[in-house]
Amino acid sequence: MLIVCTNKGCLQTTEAKLDKGTNEVICALCGKPIINLTEHIKRVLSGLGQIVRSAERQPFQAQCPTCKDRRDISLAGDVAHCATCSAELHLSAVFLKAFKQHLVQLEKEKKESL
Repeated sequence: MLIVCTNKGCLQTTEAKLDKGTNEVICALCGKPIINLTEHIKRVLSGLGQIVRSAERQPFQAQCPTCKDRRDISLAGDVAHCATCSAELHLSAVFLKAFKQHLVQLEKEKKESL
């Protein structure tokens, strides 16, 4: 959805995105919040998927049923747990195998850098 930015110095039409954490619509060009938008517009942006996505997303995270968020994984033997709350995560065998290979690769890179 195209929205006209109301910030001084920008005032351009942009595909603005909704920041769900602050419930503000952010201009894609200047990065500042666009004010005076209705809740209806914000719901439409959310429904269209025009939301700010976290740049901090790490590889091999899983949805924790207890935390209700994507969290890092820790392994105890062959059982995966949430690194934050230690809840058991039910992950596929393929995902666990790829995660173990990723850990081995990280260890190898760590030894090479020393």
